Amino acid sequence: MEKFAFIIHPLTAKDFSRKFPFAKNWPDRFVEGIMKYIPPFKVSEITGVVSDHAEAQGWFVGCPLTSRQMLEMPEPYVIKKIIKAGKVAEKLGAKVVGLGAFTSVVGDAGITIAKNLNIAVTTGNSYTVATALEGTRQAAKLMGKDITQANIVILGATGSIGAACAQILAREARYMTLVARNEKKLEKLAEQIFRSTGLAARVTANTKSALKAADVVIAVTSAVDSIIEPEDLKPGAIVCDVARPRNVSRRVAEMRNDVLVIEGGVVKCQGT
Repeated sequence: MEKFAFIIHPLTAKDFSRKFPFAKNWPDRFVEGIMKYIPPFKVSEITGVVSDHAEAQGWFVGCPLTSRQMLEMPEPYVIKKIIKAGKVAEKLGAKVVGLGAFTSVVGDAGITIAKNLNIAVTTGNSYTVATALEGTRQAAKLMGKDITQANIVILGATGSIGAACAQILAREARYMTLVARNEKKLEKLAEQIFRSTGLAARVTANTKSALKAADVVIAVTSAVDSIIEPEDLKPGAIVCDVARPRNVSRRVAEMRNDVLVIEGGVVKCQGT
């Protein structure tokens, strides 16, 4: 039997209280202060993963830090805590561990973590890219849009997932805008895309301006708060929200029934 583990963490302090209801009414900063001192632990066991050729058993391992803490706290401290979560996976018997949510964003995308563990480490980014792009293509068909003629905007384009999505879609698209905070990295990515596909992608750090003209948006930033509001999107826009926490505000679903928002990287298993 193959054995694996997946490291997860609370996106916000409210997620912690879902697991531990006694903390439901505690202030967020107080909860985060407590989490700093809680060691990683086994959250739950995963069973029933069976195919015609193999059977697998796994575990979710919790790393008690919120997304905000992972970005704001000293990087060495956060990486050390993720490594401790990986050690829990090792003790459980896992042969490979996946880095979930912000555990794959902090530092060097898992390289240091892998060097400090005796088991294989993966981010799952390739799978996320594949499912996000397929979901976006299916959404475009549903909305009657030709993705080859659509104005595509990639938010968080310089990250590993965003860059991969941009490079793949550039083979199909005629119009693309790359958005991120670091314009030097954006220009470098745009040059790579131009050399490999011939597409001259626009680059900008102005998220709101880019969204106003977007037909299709792939959002995969590391922002801890929502950055896409109802007033940002043009009528009929499609948004594939890959980010955790979500880049799309909940107000979009409440106020904009003319746009389609899908969750990137989420699939339905066969037979479920």
